[in-house]
Amino acid sequence: MKKLLTIALASVLVLSIFSGCGVKEKLEQKAGEAIGEKMLEGLAGEGVDIDLDGEEVVIKGSDGEEMQFGSGEWPDSDLAKTIPEYKDGKIDGVFTANDSCQVTINETDEKYFADYLDKIKKDFSKDSFEGNSEGSITYSGTDEDGNSILIFYEDEECVISLAKASS
Repeated sequence: MKKLLTIALASVLVLSIFSGCGVKEKLEQKAGEAIGEKMLEGLAGEGVDIDLDGEEVVIKGSDGEEMQFGSGEWPDSDLAKTIPEYKDGKIDGVFTANDSCQVTINETDEKYFADYLDKIKKDFSKDSFEGNSEGSITYSGTDEDGNSILIFYEDEECVISLAKASS
């Protein structure tokens, strides 16, 4: 009786996988993510948790440090909130950690970048440096709290790197 029940349940499960709209693809994706997570955790060693979710990767260390890659959305960390959100273009890559973050934006307009840079310069005016060379613009500076920024623009791509003040 148990064997018959097990076969029946397995059959229902298999049929639902193949007949469900997109269910098979979702299960394959989840299985792939789970296998990838286990492989990366094995490489990283004990005490490291890796979470793959679509295009986003979250790595958590045993010391509480957390790094995120991907997502395609403006980071919501406290550090990222110290600067205005960049609202033009397409966010292509995001990296966040406890003391830093970096955002890569593609398909952005140079005029929008120039206006955004003017806002950044007001808050990050200490130890500032600006360079312009053949269509690329680089600016770095520090705010009153000691946080530093490096912002770069070239060929409709903007990269913003922000680091928390050393304590």
